Amino acid sequence: MSDTLVNYLTVPQSVSAGTPLNVEGSQDMWYQVVGTFTATVNIEGSLNGTDWVQLAAAVAPGTITQIATKVKYLRADVAAYTSGSAEVFILTYTP
Repeated sequence: MSDTLVNYLTVPQSVSAGTPLNVEGSQDMWYQVVGTFTATVNIEGSLNGTDWVQLAAAVAPGTITQIATKVKYLRADVAAYTSGSAEVFILTYTP
């Protein structure tokens, strides 16, 4: 049985990383950034929850983008922050 889920990545309102989301077993993943903000939000992935790599840099609000790299964890990382709030939704498909 396949499963499609929409999850939410926490996006800090400061320069820091959000809480990791376990996406292990997901076949396909997409993200969408929404909100009104002046910040640099990056999407990061990890295989072990400790070592992080940037999967998408300076993501723009309103876009839906596929994440091509298979990882176990995803998180939002705020590299620069001025104002506002952002939300990152993650759609995962698990066969």
